[in-house]
Amino acid sequence: MTFSYDQTVVLKDISVAFEKGEKVAIIGQNGAGKTTLSKLLNGLLRPDQGSITLFGDDICDKSTSVISKHVGYSFQNPDDQIFHDTVKKEIAFGPENLRFDTQHAKQAIDNAIRLSGLTELLDTPPYNLPFSQRKFVTLASVIAMEPEIIILDEPTAGQDKAGIQQLEKMIHTLSDTTIIVVTHDMEFVARNFDRILVMANGQILSDSGAKETFYNKPLMEKANIEQPYLMSVVEEFLFQQDITTVEAFRHRLKNGRIQQ
Repeated sequence: MTFSYDQTVVLKDISVAFEKGEKVAIIGQNGAGKTTLSKLLNGLLRPDQGSITLFGDDICDKSTSVISKHVGYSFQNPDDQIFHDTVKKEIAFGPENLRFDTQHAKQAIDNAIRLSGLTELLDTPPYNLPFSQRKFVTLASVIAMEPEIIILDEPTAGQDKAGIQQLEKMIHTLSDTTIIVVTHDMEFVARNFDRILVMANGQILSDSGAKETFYNKPLMEKANIEQPYLMSVVEEFLFQQDITTVEAFRHRLKNGRIQQ
């Protein structure tokens, strides 16, 4: 698959597939093609060459509204999506527009509210909320539509520690949903994603796990991205380079199995 903006090639020779329930991070510097790829996956953009299939069907000739029933998208800037005057109306719009029956809609909306931690803010105008909570409003709006695939563009931007923890809990609770995250937050990626796509110059350089990605110095340099702090510490002190989380590091220390 290839894609160009005004005759400038942005993505070239992209070939990738996602499985049900996978949690996948797409990382790389600005201009690598991450957001362009994510917008192709949900029909906001269409490829110049190649095809995109969803459950075996080519989506290139389907409308964005049809695709959005299956592929939800949360933009980097929540203000690009919010248009209702209360949080609850914003979250309820998707299920109502998709004509969920009353009971189904209530369950979907309540689940999205619970996962996003917005229970106390339902009657609040979204634009009265800080940026971080507006991001959760758009996330809840997507979750309430119950798509099989959810794409999140820079979800940790503007979030404090509590917000990131809420986001992580949300991602892992949605165990049957394929979640694709575009992010510059390497710490967030290392903690939460078993599959990582590294992009640079419109191409996928690597498609592997956290260990294979973040201990690969030539790959990091080529993509111009930094190691998560924990892994830089592990490498600095010559520990076995198979530790990707604080929990694994703590377990290795407690069991005396750190080797230099």
